[in-house]
Amino acid sequence: MSAATRRACLGVLFYGWMYGMPFLCVVALMRRTSSPFTPTRAAAEAYGTVTDILFTVVMVGGVALPALGLALAKATGERGWARHFVGGLVAVPVLYAALCLAGSMAGTPLVGHVPQDQEPPRPVTVCAHECPGG
Repeated sequence: MSAATRRACLGVLFYGWMYGMPFLCVVALMRRTSSPFTPTRAAAEAYGTVTDILFTVVMVGGVALPALGLALAKATGERGWARHFVGGLVAVPVLYAALCLAGSMAGTPLVGHVPQDQEPPRPVTVCAHECPGG
C-alpha cells in the first residue's frame, strides 16, 4: 500500500470518528428526548432498543476508533496521524462528560428507558366476581 493510500485511510478513519460519533450521539439524544407515537408496548421497546444501541455504538466507537487509528498509525510510521489519534483519545472523556451531563439533565436514564404505552386501556367485558348493577 502506498503512503498516500495509508494517509487517506487514516484520514477517513479519523474524520469518520471526529464527525460520526458526535452525529450518532446527537441522533441518539434526539431519539431519547423525543416523544414518538408508539401505540403498543412492543413498539416502544423496539424504539428504546434502537436508541440504546446508538448510545452503545457512540460509547464503544468513541474509544475503539481512535485506538485502532493510533495502532495503525504507529504500525505504518505515520507520526502526524498518531498525534491526531492521541488527541482523539484525550478528547474521548469530553464526549463521555457531555453524555453524563445530558444524562443528569434528563428526567429518566439515557439508556434502558422505554416510552409509555400509548395504547388505550381495554374495556372490561367480564367481571371476576359479581358485576355491580346486575
